[in-house]
Amino acid sequence: MKATLRARLTRLPPVRWFLAIEDGVFRLAGEAEYRLGITPRTTKIVPGPFDRLVMRVVLLFVPVLLGTLVITTGATRTRALLAIIGVAVLLFTAMWVIEGLRAERDTTRRPPTPRPFAQPQPPRRPPARRP
Repeated sequence: MKATLRARLTRLPPVRWFLAIEDGVFRLAGEAEYRLGITPRTTKIVPGPFDRLVMRVVLLFVPVLLGTLVITTGATRTRALLAIIGVAVLLFTAMWVIEGLRAERDTTRRPPTPRPFAQPQPPRRPPARRP
């Protein structure tokens, strides 16, 4: 029985906690949309792969950015913030490119689904009048 790397990684408690936090953020977004009157209660937000990637980057970078507030010297804090912003820009750029390549690959592999032709309907007769 072979376990994939993804299955092995998701068994680790920190990864499970991170995924639970991510799912909680999407649940919270669904509740906020309901409370604002945007969607009905039964609407469930189903995040796509890109939504999940962006959420992971946000969940990873926000604590790091808050951690830079601990740095007391101004020059070191500025360098740390610039480095974090540079890494974030590179990650977002990589995500855009990966998503574009994935979308292009998915559209070239699958042929478009054929649309069913509309069957001609016989003309309807008005109901007969009864005297």
